[in-house]
Amino acid sequence: MVFVLKLAVNDLRNVIRDRMFVFLFFAYPVMLIVISRILVHLIAPRIEDMFPLAANFSV
Repeated sequence: MVFVLKLAVNDLRNVIRDRMFVFLFFAYPVMLIVISRILVHLIAPRIEDMFPLAANFSV
């Protein structure tokens, strides 16, 4: 006998797992790159006067 609820729960777990894989492998690296680029542009002007060589390497 097939238990429909058990199959539905197992299928739901697989769907959630697949969505997490998509997020972890594609969306998360893109988000990290975008956030880091924004943070670099916010932080760079504030630290360029603190270090003598920072003006040469600012983004």
